Amino acid sequence: MIETNVHVMESQVRGLLNAIGVRGFIGGGFARHAILPNFTDHLMPLPGDIDIFHVNKDDDLTLDIEGLGYRVTKKLVHATEFRRNEGELTVQLIKPHANDTIKMWGSIEEVLSNFDFTVNMCALQRLSGGGSLNGYPLYRGTFGDTTVQDNIDKQLVLNHINCPIAMLLRTCKYIGKGYKTTMMNLAKIVVAFEEMPDEYRYKIMEYVENVDDMVPDDFTAFYNMILID
Repeated sequence: MIETNVHVMESQVRGLLNAIGVRGFIGGGFARHAILPNFTDHLMPLPGDIDIFHVNKDDDLTLDIEGLGYRVTKKLVHATEFRRNEGELTVQLIKPHANDTIKMWGSIEEVLSNFDFTVNMCALQRLSGGGSLNGYPLYRGTFGDTTVQDNIDKQLVLNHINCPIAMLLRTCKYIGKGYKTTMMNLAKIVVAFEEMPDEYRYKIMEYVENVDDMVPDDFTAFYNMILID
């Protein structure tokens, strides 16, 4: 992993980072959006929301987020969604959860190691003790060794497979954003599906046989099939 100090210009995000402190961090698409322009002028996809992860399994950052004026708009199996003002991004607080294939709480390095693609292996966290430069607050930015180059190349590189079907859906999503993948990546996802427990594969096949079309919520449904609290 690579670390750097990052200026965060968006006031919404600064408020969240300051509120959660070192008890949590922002990971994934928004962190990528905030960190990578420091290294390249390449246009990155705009994030759809802000994902917050816990450092400690038994912690709950809900009150810290609500203290900033956010309200809960949706409770999912493994995340809680918050909204505040019109024009601001939705905040998703990821509930600490784990099983044999994934762990969604812990240190930044632990959580990023469970992300599916290297292009998303980015995180933002308030520096312990704070920090500023020329009057602007600084934050800790962390990203994978190849994350910058893979985003410049718009190349989807597999990092970790936990739910093969959900990963295929996410591959389609990123292809729609201009990223590309390889036949070997697709083959690895297919092989991973064959190696999943029978119960998971049967649930997937039953689900597909009983729907006429795929919708965004299918991603959540497939993902939840392998997650346990």
